[in-house]
Amino acid sequence: MLRRLEPARHDDEHHENVLIDTSLIPPLLWAEGIAVTVGTSFGEETLPAGLRTVFGHRAG
Repeated sequence: MLRRLEPARHDDEHHENVLIDTSLIPPLLWAEGIAVTVGTSFGEETLPAGLRTVFGHRAG
């Protein structure tokens, strides 16, 4: 979801579950100046075993 001046709209989002080794993602994004956090929940909602979240933002 991109930050916009108007309120965020969720009706135009599309999400897919993919199988990927999430330990490989942070070094790739750090090299592009993106700070990354790999986690096991969205806020207080814990994901099922084996699923991970990946959050990133431009460092600085």
